Amino acid sequence: MVILAHVCLLPRLAAQRPFPWPDEEMKIRFCQHNQGSGLLTEKLLAQCPDLDIKPKKCAKKCKICKQQPFAVVDKQLVMAADGDALYGQLLVLIGHKNSEL
Repeated sequence: MVILAHVCLLPRLAAQRPFPWPDEEMKIRFCQHNQGSGLLTEKLLAQCPDLDIKPKKCAKKCKICKQQPFAVVDKQLVMAADGDALYGQLLVLIGHKNSEL
């Protein structure tokens, strides 16, 4: 009976995890309309060529897209005041992911 209780909790715990399990590849998506997304993509791919980075035609975050740079990392929104700050945040997330492996 105790085992069933723990199994029932697994879907809720999986939904709360902020980033993927260590064996999953990190996915980074940029909106093509967002300021500086092309430059950020180039910089990140130069730093880490094996990353799964793709520009999207629209990330459906139009209100944020007009105001500031952002990326969607594993379905979670990452925003910053400018492109350099966003680049730094993404490098931290990539480093955090690589340290888990």
